[in-house]
Amino acid sequence: VYTSDMNAAFHIAERLECGVVNVNESAAYWDGRTPFGGWSGKGSGVGRVGGMESIRFMTQLKSVVLDIRDPDGD
Repeated sequence: VYTSDMNAAFHIAERLECGVVNVNESAAYWDGRTPFGGWSGKGSGVGRVGGMESIRFMTQLKSVVLDIRDPDGD
């Protein structure tokens, strides 16, 4: 989106159904710290990569419960 009106830029960005909106910036780069990829429910692309999306993809949630009380009651 190219505009000098930032209110318009945010209005357009909210309405676009896509994973990334660049405002006054080219899309000829990729930053691994930010998510990049498709839009949920659209069936386009192969999902998202980068940022927290990569961490979620490569992580399995596990809960570990510890009883840290002294078994001798001290």
